[in-house]
Formats: sequence, structure tokens, C-alpha cells
Amino acid sequence: MSSRTLYSLGFLLAAFCLGGAFYLQEVKGMAPCPLCMMQRYALMAMSVLFLIGALGHFRKLGQYLICYSALFVSFIGMVFAGRQAWLQYFPTPTNGDCGVSIEYLFKVLPWEEILPKLWQGGAECSHLGFQFLNLSLAEWCLFVFLFFIGFIFMLLKRVASR
Repeated sequence: MSSRTLYSLGFLLAAFCLGGAFYLQEVKGMAPCPLCMMQRYALMAMSVLFLIGALGHFRKLGQYLICYSALFVSFIGMVFAGRQAWLQYFPTPTNGDCGVSIEYLFKVLPWEEILPKLWQGGAECSHLGFQFLNLSLAEWCLFVFLFFIGFIFMLLKRVASR
């Protein structure tokens, strides 16, 4: 299987996950919390990187750049998904007052205060909400990002062997 085909498969998986998230938001009425939005941004970045890899013809350096960028983005998404899963199972009294959208946080807070506020989470970040096979969406996102990390390492091994 060619690298372009593998990048295309990665793009399709990320697009499928984003489509599911938008379906749950628009059709089922589940509003995303700030941590969910950060996971979506990571999935969007992953899909863009995989699309660039699928459409472009890159030498080794370009493929390394795409793979390491995707690896970084996947790790960031995994951290946010892991934090949300942690908050769902171990809610704290301090994460009950967030309640604002991520867009609002970016408008009113300076950059250095946004990440701690996101990391703190809120009551909506602690809510389990939709579950499939007894796993929350945050746990599914965690598995998806872990899968992407393994997938990217497979791509890196393929690039290195050329």
C-alpha cells in the first residue's frame, strides 16, 4: 500500500470522527464543552495534515515533517481527551463553574490564562453524556488518538525504509 493511500485512510478516519462529533452536536443536540472543542481542533488539524500528505508528493523531509506534526497534534489531542476522561471519573468541586465556550475564553482572557482554564474543565466537561459500548466520547477520542500515534509510527517506519 502506498504512502498516499495510508494518508488518505488517516484523513478518512479523522473526517469520520469529526462527522460523528458534528452529528451528535447538530442532530442530537449535544453541546461540546471546551475540552471537547480542543479535541475537535486536534482532529481537524490531523485531517488537514493527512490530506496534505495524501494530495502532495513529498520527499523524505516533507513526509517526516507531516508525520512529526501529526504526531505532535495527536499527542495534544490525547492529552485533552485523557484530561476529560479523568474529569468524568474523578470530578472535583473546582470544576463546576466553567460553563463558557472556548470562543468566549479566547475573546476575554489573555493567552497565558486560557490553558489553565481549559485544563480545569467545567461541569459540562465532567458530564459523561453519550456512551457507546460503555465508554464515553472522551475515552473513544483517547483511543482514536492512540490509534493515530501507532498509525503515524507505522508511516514513519515506512518513510525511513525508503
